[in-house]
Amino acid sequence: MTYYVGIDASLETVNICIVDEEGTVALESKIEAEPSSILAL
Repeated sequence: MTYYVGIDASLETVNICIVDEEGTVALESKIEAEPSSILAL
């Protein structure tokens, strides 16, 4: 199955959304803009 990822990054937060090829949201998250937080996701 194909997934698509959208990332909106600022200095303080990162918004991440992952949807499948049918448009179903698999993950939607707002996390702090730290490498360790992004890797933990």
